[in-house]
Parts: sequence; structure tokens; C-alpha cells
Amino acid sequence: MLAVVQAVYELLGRAAVPPVYPVSTKDHVDKIFDLMDTNGDGVVSPEELARWCAREPALLQSLQRLDTVL
Repeated sequence: MLAVVQAVYELLGRAAVPPVYPVSTKDHVDKIFDLMDTNGDGVVSPEELARWCAREPALLQSLQRLDTVL
């Protein structure tokens, strides 16, 4: 998860709001992971991920933009 978020932040560059620094990237990932891991087992199950995504309208909107028809 950390590698993915770091890659996204690298792609955003200076456009990231708020600005991101390496230490805060890990803190951000840890915070989001803790929010998603509702049973506290150290693993985010597909069900936990789906519930978290369903609660985040902005995230759902972003994911819909990635939806393509093959």
C-alpha cells in the first residue's frame, strides 16, 4: 500500500494537496489502513475494502473515472 501511495504522490508532484513528504506518506498510509482494517487483524479483506470505498463518495467517483469498456 505504501509503494502505491508513494507512486501516486510522485505522479502528482507539486499538485498534491496538502503537500506530501516521505514521513507523512507512511503516516497517511498507516492511518488509512487502520480505518479500513475494521476487525484489527492486520489484513484488509476485500469486504473491508468494499465497505470503506462505499463510505467515501470522492473515492467512488475517482474509481468510476477509471472504468473503461473493453
